[in-house]
Amino acid sequence: MIQDAGWSGGQHLMTRPLSNDLRERAVAAVLSGESRRSAAKRFGISVSAAVKLLQRHETTGSVAPGKMGGHEQAFAKIKHWMRQAQKRTVEDTWHHIGHLVETIEPGECKNYFANAGYASIKT
Repeated sequence: MIQDAGWSGGQHLMTRPLSNDLRERAVAAVLSGESRRSAAKRFGISVSAAVKLLQRHETTGSVAPGKMGGHEQAFAKIKHWMRQAQKRTVEDTWHHIGHLVETIEPGECKNYFANAGYASIKT
């Protein structure tokens, strides 16, 4: 249901992903020394969007948007990243997995467990 801009409740409108060009320019600005906050202001994006673009770039090497309309399973994502990294020792693999796990958002983890059939028990 679409509501006018003055409506203050219920469903919110979904936004479209940022263009790849804008994503690449924002990441390039930060990599060249500009702060995330300054780059966000210059390119008209939120600071959190700038931070997440940098995280995506650091973990995947890409700034392309992820799949929309569903949640990728957390372990499938880690498996994909591990194949890309091609770590050859146990120690390198261990450190790389530790870094990757830090990039998984709490909501994504919650969705994984819900999809896997684990119920949330509040105590």
